[in-house]
Amino acid sequence: MKDAGAQPHPPTAIAGESAGTAAVAVAGGPSADLTGWQNQKMEALAQVAGGVAHEFNDLLTIITGHASLLLDAEDPATETLEPLNQISAASERAAGLLRQLLIFSRQQPMHPQNLDLNGLIEGTVLGLRRLLGEQITIETSLAASLPLIRADAGMLEQILINLALNAREAMPEGGQLILATEALAITEAGAKLEPPSRPGSFVCLKITDTGCGIDPEVLPRIFEPFFTTKDAGKSTGLGLAAAWGIVQQHAGWLEVKSAVNEGATIKVFLPAAPAGAVAEPVIHSGEKIGGGREVILLVEDEASVREVAVAMLQKHGYRVLQAGSAEEALEAWKWHALRIELLLTDLVLPGHITGPQIAERFRAEKPTLKVICLSGYGREDSERVPKLPVGGHFLRKPCRPRVLARAVRALLDGKQP
Repeated sequence: MKDAGAQPHPPTAIAGESAGTAAVAVAGGPSADLTGWQNQKMEALAQVAGGVAHEFNDLLTIITGHASLLLDAEDPATETLEPLNQISAASERAAGLLRQLLIFSRQQPMHPQNLDLNGLIEGTVLGLRRLLGEQITIETSLAASLPLIRADAGMLEQILINLALNAREAMPEGGQLILATEALAITEAGAKLEPPSRPGSFVCLKITDTGCGIDPEVLPRIFEPFFTTKDAGKSTGLGLAAAWGIVQQHAGWLEVKSAVNEGATIKVFLPAAPAGAVAEPVIHSGEKIGGGREVILLVEDEASVREVAVAMLQKHGYRVLQAGSAEEALEAWKWHALRIELLLTDLVLPGHITGPQIAERFRAEKPTLKVICLSGYGREDSERVPKLPVGGHFLRKPCRPRVLARAVRALLDGKQP
């Protein structure tokens, strides 16, 4: 691991290991030690991130949407595959950067569900292999009968991506990345010996690389926002800071062990879900997503975003009614209410009527109507973004076509996306 992040709590040893001069462990994160000027910097960052999120995510939705549609074509032209993959990867990185800004500035709401961490890892590995390249091999060592966790799947995927990218930087000549999981129970006595751990049942994700390791002088700062050891313009210094922020939001903690020229290991500890929790299915990237012939009312004021969404929905067989404003949506509903089975709307629309208000009006007439709301804003409870309607499902822009298709099909089938 090579990139950097924030001033953590004093170093402590990883459970079951000792901290020595050759291998130092770090636990904790930045918030406890942020100075006044750093707090001001984060507040300014929060305002900037929140201000540009909606517009920026609309642009990324257009880019990622068209790239995905072309890549998913039955027989894409060979000469276009690599450029399309590059466009898709670049837009995903841009979206990831914005997510990291929103996460660390506390503007990224969580959408937790009962997750099988092993399944999430297995579904992410293929994408990680493409991301890291052929010089780096990825191995997994996943514990059997791992307890579920209550977590936001997108945020955990972001952790995996951020840590994998940092590992790649530490292995310029190639190497190995190992993803492992284990379940553990921490006792009262054990928690006192290993702060910031605490008693209870936890799931541990361990990411190990065979890279150059982390200098002992750098190690205490690796979670500091904007801190980086790379040349100017090569890194934002937000990758590990965002990972730390995500883990904190999940009531977990991080531990790091590294020595120069001996690689690095980062452990992510997350609370286990209560016994009896039922996992929601993990959809792997290669799995086929079904379509249908239902009628969907799409309400989106940005024409280019609407065009991408229509193309994706029609590709899956759906019949789509389009509206560029609340007024157009009300007019379409007046004539086609009996046919419309799902409302897909932006949360924020021009004028005085919001997406959720439209949904509430329509559901008053048709309680069985399914509702999906999209937004590029980073915080649902901000002044900019209205609350979701009861029972409405939320998707964040930029939304990958497969994610949208999966949510649409699940809701129409009476399932939770």
